Amino acid sequence: MLISRLMLALVLAGPFVYGQLPSIAERALKRQKQKEENDARHAAAVEKQKANEEARQKAREEGIAAGQERRAKAAEENADAAKLRDAAAARRSASRTSKPDPNAEQGVTGPLHEKYMKKVVFLKSDRVLEDVVESEFTNEFTLGQPVYFRVYMEQTGPKALVKAGAANPLEELALGMLYSMRITVDGKAPIELKFTGFNSKSNNLSWTSWRGYFIKEPNAEVTSDQGGAIFREFVARASHKGLLTPGKHSLKVEIYPSYDVRDRPKVVGEVVGSGEVTMNVPAGVITASNPDLCISYKPVTPKDAALEAQILKTAQAVWPDKVNRPVYVQMASPVWRIERHPVSGIILHRKIDTVVATKGPEYCEFRGYHFQQVFEGNSYAPGTLLHAERSGFFMPCACLAK
Repeated sequence: MLISRLMLALVLAGPFVYGQLPSIAERALKRQKQKEENDARHAAAVEKQKANEEARQKAREEGIAAGQERRAKAAEENADAAKLRDAAAARRSASRTSKPDPNAEQGVTGPLHEKYMKKVVFLKSDRVLEDVVESEFTNEFTLGQPVYFRVYMEQTGPKALVKAGAANPLEELALGMLYSMRITVDGKAPIELKFTGFNSKSNNLSWTSWRGYFIKEPNAEVTSDQGGAIFREFVARASHKGLLTPGKHSLKVEIYPSYDVRDRPKVVGEVVGSGEVTMNVPAGVITASNPDLCISYKPVTPKDAALEAQILKTAQAVWPDKVNRPVYVQMASPVWRIERHPVSGIILHRKIDTVVATKGPEYCEFRGYHFQQVFEGNSYAPGTLLHAERSGFFMPCACLAK
């Protein structure tokens, strides 16, 4: 076909001229090539446009699908939020009509409680119930260093007393019961100790697990009534008996409830938790300078030696305990508090805070008092002692500065 076109071009061109045919053929070929290139570019452009259109269509479809997914997810989240709001509203409505029972028993508080039922475990850090982990349990500590304990009970203290024969209502038992601790050193004579009522009635009715300490860190949350005082008493009694010689000693710790209220039958419950731990006693650890084992009061200034001697003489004359006797007095306040009649303004008496240290064959003790002197017109009477603290602080007699 190409040849036919060339012949036609020669005929139309007229008489043959040398060198003209190649030029005409080249131009024809060039035009044909250009046309083919144009056709190819056009086809490529069409394909590209088609591909772009397909990509745009796909993007539109994906956008629509993503939008539908977002709307579905938002609807689901809104539905969940609505459920939470409805649940919260239901709880608020329930709380307005009924209050949680503060005396509800804890029961088994978790896997550790179940594993260590009726056990006392020991830790070197203070941990609330939810933060206790088994890897922190310890079976050894050094006297003078912090150590804490937790008891996992099978039932509450009042129920343990009922099991032991108490006929009183649970609430009455919860109000008057106390927990006791028995510590036996190296299998020898046990030392009986009593907690001074750190639990409230509601706690006694509900708690099946609680914590305490022997010696605590300054920032520990556990309160001062949960073992520190009785541990000092234990150290005092055990050291007097010669049980705490330097070296390692095995302690068996048992906790049990008791009910001993006037005009009511006394009931002692079974052991609700027991555990064993090794205590290392360093030489010379029990000294007056050890604040973890010895209670001390900062001396007030200026010191009134004559007044301290007068208070000591008064204490020795009226002291009811014939075994533990007052040995010295330390002022806890340098200032007298003068009390007057509310109407006339006449002076009635004056008081000053003091601490009486007593010493006995098994332990020593600090106890706070008010020393009161009645005003007798133009002078004060000799004075009397009034209790300022319900209970004292037991300690080894090595703690006394005198």
